Amino acid sequence: MTLASHSALGLDPTIHICNSLCQGIPHNNVPGGVDVMPNGAIGWIIDDDKNKKEYALKDCWVDADIIDHEVSFLKAVDGGPNVVQLVKYWDVEYNGHVNSTSNICEHVHGHLPNSPIFVNKIHHRMLLTPCGLPLTTFKSVPELVNVFLDLVVTHRMLMIERKVLHGDLSPNNLIIYEGKGYFINFDHAKFVQLNSKAKDSHGTGTIPYISCRLLKLMGGIPTPELVDHRASNDFESFFYIFLEFMTIFGGPGGLITDRGVPPKNTCRWNKVYMMMDVDGLGISGSLKKEFVMEKTPVYEPAPYFQVCYPILEDWRMAIRDALINNKDVFHDQIQEIIQWGLDNIDNFPSPEILLPLLMPSATPMHSSVSSPAATWGLQLRHSSQISHPAHSLVPSGSSSFAPPPPPSQPASSSRSQCRRWV
Repeated sequence: MTLASHSALGLDPTIHICNSLCQGIPHNNVPGGVDVMPNGAIGWIIDDDKNKKEYALKDCWVDADIIDHEVSFLKAVDGGPNVVQLVKYWDVEYNGHVNSTSNICEHVHGHLPNSPIFVNKIHHRMLLTPCGLPLTTFKSVPELVNVFLDLVVTHRMLMIERKVLHGDLSPNNLIIYEGKGYFINFDHAKFVQLNSKAKDSHGTGTIPYISCRLLKLMGGIPTPELVDHRASNDFESFFYIFLEFMTIFGGPGGLITDRGVPPKNTCRWNKVYMMMDVDGLGISGSLKKEFVMEKTPVYEPAPYFQVCYPILEDWRMAIRDALINNKDVFHDQIQEIIQWGLDNIDNFPSPEILLPLLMPSATPMHSSVSSPAATWGLQLRHSSQISHPAHSLVPSGSSSFAPPPPPSQPASSSRSQCRRWV
C-alpha cells in the first residue's frame, strides 16, 4: 500500500478504467465508457449498446509535426468499403496541457542524459470502427482467399477513387470483420499521383513484406531522398503475406504446422534484414528477387493449403513477368488470379488438417527452430517497421491487442473480449 500518486508510480494518469467505483465521473470522450483493459492490450474495445456497435480506441504517441497525418487519410477514405472508419479523435490532456514527451521531459530534465536526437511526441487517441479480428483467425481456406480478394478490390478503390496508398501492408494492418478483409492503420499512408506513384515517399513498410524493388531502392547508396513507391509494390507485399500464411499455418485459427516448406532463401533474407541497415535492406531485396525470378522455385504450401498452390504460382509469375519487362503489376491481373483460384477450390480435394500442429499463432516465438515459422523468422505481432532514410531504421513502437484464444478454448463472453487493433 502506498500514498504516492499514480503518476509518481510511473502509471499513465491519463488512463481511466471504468468500474463500480467511478459512479458520477463523466465520460465525455468515448460512448458509454471504456471496458476493463484486457491483459497485454494497449487499446480498448468499446460497446455502444444503443447503436449496437463496437469501437476500438487507438492510443498512440505521434510525432508532433505529423500529428494529423493518419487522421487526414482516414478522412480521405471515409465511407469506403472494407476500410476502418474514424469516429472521433483528440489529443490527451494532463494538468490542463496537451500530454507530450516535451512536457514529461521538462519535469525530469535534470535527471536525464543529454540526447543528440529528440522528437516531441503528442499523446493522441482515435475512436475507430469496426472492431475486427486478426488475419490469423480465418475459419477456412475459401474465407482466407476471399479476404485477400476483398483487400485487392479495396486497394483498387483506394488508389483510383481516393488516391490513397496504404504504405505499410502486413498481417498486423489487415483484419477480418464479418468474413471480409479490412484495412486498418494508415500511419504511413500516402497520396498518389496520376502515374500511380506515391507522392513524397521516403519508403515505409514492414520489412518482411516490402517488395524486392523497394528494398533495393531503400538500401541504395547514396541513399535516395525519395523512393518511387508504386501500387505494384503493394501487390508483391500482399504476395509475401499470402505465401507466409500458406507455408506456416496448418489449419483454421492460425495453427502453426511444420509441414509447409518456405522458399529456401527465406532464412537468408530474414537474417540480413535484421541488420536494420541499408546493406541489409539491399541484400534482402536481392534475395527476394532471386526467389521470384526462379523458374521452378523450391517451396511447398502446408497440406491444408495445397489447393492454393496455383494461386501462389500464378501470382509469383505475374510479379516475375513485371520485373523482367520492367512494368507494373495491375489490380486486374491479381484480382483475376485470386478469383480463378477461388472458383476452382471446389475442384480440389478438401484440405485436411494434419498433425503435428505446433501451436496457435498467438505464440509463434516459441516455435521449433526447424519449423517454417522459425525459418521465416517472423512474429506476426512483433514485425519490425521502418521508415526511410537509413538513419530512421528503428523498430516501431506500435503494439497490438493480444490475439484471441486458441480455437479449442471458448472465447470469453465479456464485452472486453480481446480483438486485434494494431
